[in-house]
Amino acid sequence: MNNLFDFATSELSQDAVICWCVNWFNDDSNPALKKMSTEIIEKIAPISASEIRSVQIKRQLSKRVPDGKGKDIVVKIDVLLIINKSIAVIIEDKTNTSEHSEQIARYKIGLKKMIDGNIISTDELDISAPEIITVYWKTGFFTDYDRAVDADKEIRRDDLITILEPYKNEHIIIREYLIYLCELHEKEQREKQYWIINTKSNNIWNKYLYLSWSHVGQYELLRSCFPMKENTIIKGKFDEPNQVYCGTSSGRPWTEMKIKYGSYSGQTRNNQREYSIFWRVDTANNGPYLSLRLYDHRDREQISAEQKQEHCDLFVKYRKIISDIIHETSNSLIAEKELTDRNNMNYREASFFSWNIDKELELHQSDQSHLIETIRHINEEFLNRIEKDK
Repeated sequence: MNNLFDFATSELSQDAVICWCVNWFNDDSNPALKKMSTEIIEKIAPISASEIRSVQIKRQLSKRVPDGKGKDIVVKIDVLLIINKSIAVIIEDKTNTSEHSEQIARYKIGLKKMIDGNIISTDELDISAPEIITVYWKTGFFTDYDRAVDADKEIRRDDLITILEPYKNEHIIIREYLIYLCELHEKEQREKQYWIINTKSNNIWNKYLYLSWSHVGQYELLRSCFPMKENTIIKGKFDEPNQVYCGTSSGRPWTEMKIKYGSYSGQTRNNQREYSIFWRVDTANNGPYLSLRLYDHRDREQISAEQKQEHCDLFVKYRKIISDIIHETSNSLIAEKELTDRNNMNYREASFFSWNIDKELELHQSDQSHLIETIRHINEEFLNRIEKDK
């Protein structure tokens, strides 16, 4: 099927779809789609369908607003809805990226200053003394970082599918967009099976394991090993142990989870001599691997030779602890692997344990419990021993 949304995949394209769907409120030619519009508005604003009298739509509102302290607040709102001239709904729209630099909080402050200070004319926005609602709208894979975004409302792909499904025969745009969203859902479900070989892919990574090139697969592996703890996700706060975060390096996906923070020589976080320990899922030329790494949070160019040596000493100590655990672990595959020794202890980010897991996945494609139990055991023993070592 030649679907427009196989090509219109950007956030700008999705902005247009959001605006188009909501704007059916202003078009009486199709009562069903007008009803769809009110359902979307009800989902994101504190108002019932019967109370909606008017809807203004502003796309890509971009302004620089003085913050009153000599600086500007940069506001770039993806979609802004003004309902009944009294409710402003800021929609931060994402596909496969996440919110950054506290965008939503910044845009809310900036919009309020625009309206209160008459920085924006009534020709642009017909509103005064508004109630401002923020919405985080994301159709891509929802990470822990996305769960921590501080917004009043949240719209995910599943929410959108539920809203649009009854109206799929009302317009070809809705039907094709719905097909696209459902295909994204099916793809995500496949990639969660991180041990599966994707034989249809032309990707160069090892045997086309979903784990090698999919953040979804990597996230699922870490969450299989380390289920989310209660109260891990705090709105507006992300950088805590047990939260999984993703990134890319030269287009190659990697996924990480911190398990511990510490301070060199008992110093505090305030003087920036902190380190962290984290698990990383990544892919090398010989396939996907799990590694445990030590990260010095301070710029290596700004610390003394003595402080660098302190980092190296900690690396050696942790590698010895891991070595003892591995030799005690009943796991022939992992026992055959040498502990990582790439002379990287001088690096700001130093890997003191690395396990290529392609053979493990190959042997246990239908049952990953062997891998999961091994990683949990290593992690638990490691944390217990460094705690006792204090």
